[in-house]
Amino acid sequence: METVAGRKCLLWIALVLMIACRINPAPTPASATPAAGSLPTQTPAATLTPMGEIQPASATPTSGALPTPSPTTQSLPTPTPAATLAPMGEIQPLPGGYVYLGDPSTVALGFDLSAGGAIGSLLFYGTDFIDDTDFGRYIQFSPYDGGAQYICEPSSCYVTWGWNPLQAGSVDGVPAQVQEYRRWADGLYVKAPAVEWGHSLGISDVIYETWAWERGGFFEVHIRLTHTGTDSHSAARAEFPAAYFGAALTLEYGYTGADPFTAGPIQQYNLVKGDPPVFASESWMAFGDQQGNGLILALPPQRNVFPDWSVFTIEGDTPSPLGYIAPFAYLETEPSTVHELTYYLIPGPIAQGRSIVYDLIPHTTWTFDLNTAEGWSSSGQPVGVSGGVLTANLSAADSLTSMPGLNYYGSHAPVVEMTARAGNGGAEVCLNFITFSDWLWSTAKSACQQIQPGVFRNYRFDFSTNPSWMEGLVTQIQLATLMPAVLEIDQIRVEHALYGWEFNHPQDADGWIARNELLPLQIRGESLISTATGSDPYLESPYLGIEAAEFNQIEIRMRTSASDGASVYFITDQDPSWGEEKSQHFAIISDGEYHIYTIDMSSVRTWLNQIVQLRLDPTVSPGDFEIDYLRVTRP
Repeated sequence: METVAGRKCLLWIALVLMIACRINPAPTPASATPAAGSLPTQTPAATLTPMGEIQPASATPTSGALPTPSPTTQSLPTPTPAATLAPMGEIQPLPGGYVYLGDPSTVALGFDLSAGGAIGSLLFYGTDFIDDTDFGRYIQFSPYDGGAQYICEPSSCYVTWGWNPLQAGSVDGVPAQVQEYRRWADGLYVKAPAVEWGHSLGISDVIYETWAWERGGFFEVHIRLTHTGTDSHSAARAEFPAAYFGAALTLEYGYTGADPFTAGPIQQYNLVKGDPPVFASESWMAFGDQQGNGLILALPPQRNVFPDWSVFTIEGDTPSPLGYIAPFAYLETEPSTVHELTYYLIPGPIAQGRSIVYDLIPHTTWTFDLNTAEGWSSSGQPVGVSGGVLTANLSAADSLTSMPGLNYYGSHAPVVEMTARAGNGGAEVCLNFITFSDWLWSTAKSACQQIQPGVFRNYRFDFSTNPSWMEGLVTQIQLATLMPAVLEIDQIRVEHALYGWEFNHPQDADGWIARNELLPLQIRGESLISTATGSDPYLESPYLGIEAAEFNQIEIRMRTSASDGASVYFITDQDPSWGEEKSQHFAIISDGEYHIYTIDMSSVRTWLNQIVQLRLDPTVSPGDFEIDYLRVTRP
């Protein structure tokens, strides 16, 4: 049954080849060279339209030293609400070369209008943090076709090169042509037909649209790929996006530890091309300098995104060393398919940028140890954070609300724990919540505690008897009180009794990806359904991040008539390669009825350290299957 080890190795080698083959292509024409040098509520992609007025190019940036700005205490701006996004202004002649979003004399993001409007420059006080040596080096979405060939040999590179539409241009130095360019107060919009990367392949059957906003020291970028062709491109790993970093940034930074969003030490790496991927447990990685200045690439939750990122340094090229980061998505492209990508670029001191990440990426443990509100906001008075403590002035009109998009199943985490104290006299504080299917705040979705003054104490909001919590997908929580009160919070934690996936989200397969010999995953009747098309079907989970010693039992409720054998595979933070030694096979009943299967992973000697991802092989023969839930529990 197990054929994945060899296949995975070949696929990974092929992908590394695609990346590596970007290194020595033809030079970019001179016209493409620069002259010098949610979350806040995420804008819904489906409603994005061009906006702003066509503008001339911004001034040429100046060079200078690399200063360390003082930390800011201002709150993060909220992205433009989708309802206000609409075309504005008249089409005007396009300027050539780079235009910048931000102030080129301090911090600015550069879009090369001589190369499809792709991002090829990020200026930080005169130093460019992005490499644009050729059209393959810009920060850009890079999709592939799983059924195509990509061959790069010393005597023949990019001649046999499958579907790979890029926003910037081709290996031959042929740039993409911008069709439309707009500006507004804090953002811009660019539209351009893609160009195929391979030799002599010409214009692609893809349109790229870019929306970008300057968010007070960092940048939000949204990319839309629209496939205009009538052909199909089978599922493959797409660079989501690919980013190459300038010569000033030679060190790899990030956090890949077991305790994300708890302000653990920033880690430094020494990865080279060919090393295994990393699991960015806080959804960001960076390249920086010895002083800790650099550029963070952060990725909010999105569909079909893999938990592993490729991060490495390339020696011996121009420039050398050359830094590379890419998260990946598994994408299939049919006629009229639209793919959406949102990411953040955060320049400056990496420690300070990490605090911005905590404000942007949804999570369910808040320690406030980076002295940021971590996405919590008040409906009235500003929220203050100092010394790792968040202080909020609550009243009947002013509540304290988390960022949206928490998206955890209440039945997996029935208790929220808070360490806090109240002002003089104490206060009754209620923790309210909304779910994906019930988004109105109400007293029926609430639990209350009397918070005492004086020393910090632990308080537990228990929702185990609340049916809305236990049967729902919790998307947002809120602290509220009827009487005015000052609340100081040291930490808030959603306590997970188990981890897993209930497949109750009608718009999403809970992050699972159909990887091999499976039809697209669908949610129907609160179950995950698909059809195996061969003898080795499997699907892969999103990032898990659990301690193997504590959670070592897997429970699956499933039905199929396809076969009588199934398997669970896993990878860890210490061993990120799939293989038989990290698996457990189990018998199933193929009578078309639901059955519960309990798989004891404690007997698998490699079930160690941190489990970062699961893979399920639901059958060993073609046929339909349905999964009601998959849970990882304590014994």
